[in-house]
Amino acid sequence: MLKGGAAKSTTACQFAIWLSLLGMGPVLVAEADTDLMALEWINAVREKLLALGGGDRRHRIDVVDMTHGLARLPEMERNYRYCVVDVEPKREKLLREALWRPERSDKNGNRTDLIIPVKPYPADIRKLPQTLALAAEVDKHNPVIPRVLMVQVRMSAGHAKEVPNQLAAAGIPTFKTMIMLKESIGYSFRTTYVDKSYSDVLGELDIVPTEKDSTNG
Repeated sequence: MLKGGAAKSTTACQFAIWLSLLGMGPVLVAEADTDLMALEWINAVREKLLALGGGDRRHRIDVVDMTHGLARLPEMERNYRYCVVDVEPKREKLLREALWRPERSDKNGNRTDLIIPVKPYPADIRKLPQTLALAAEVDKHNPVIPRVLMVQVRMSAGHAKEVPNQLAAAGIPTFKTMIMLKESIGYSFRTTYVDKSYSDVLGELDIVPTEKDSTNG
């Protein structure tokens, strides 16, 4: 589950792409952002990724436009190992709908990971309490695990250390991995389609390939 305004769609796509590359699909990307960036990006790379995996369904990514609502999502995601939902920040009702998944609160330990990409600037940090409060409210009914992902970070800038320390002091869960600011034109136009840092984030979520994922058949 992705919510934010800073590299949010990029993060959604990178997670889906890495799950495909690692053979941990099939993956469903639910595009709930009206700019449709994730829809466009995934459609541009999904066939290539499937071909790289020899056509094996574990490398398959599907993307669906759900900008008008997520009513179909619970039924659709049953056919996928992972589901990534890209939700834009101003659509709080849709975010609540995405998080509200009591049918997932079962003995299998299903949970919803709410990844909140945030740039290390005060304006972005100030938006966190409202999102975290919503996550806490929904968590009373079904498991929601929120965590902040620092994005567009310049390691040379002081905020690269200051902001994570401030979040930790406030008790806000934050990934150790930070996404560095990308200034290449290729990345901006989605022609550079893998960033190893996002694979490290999946590792922090304990989403790692098993021996079965690494073998064909």
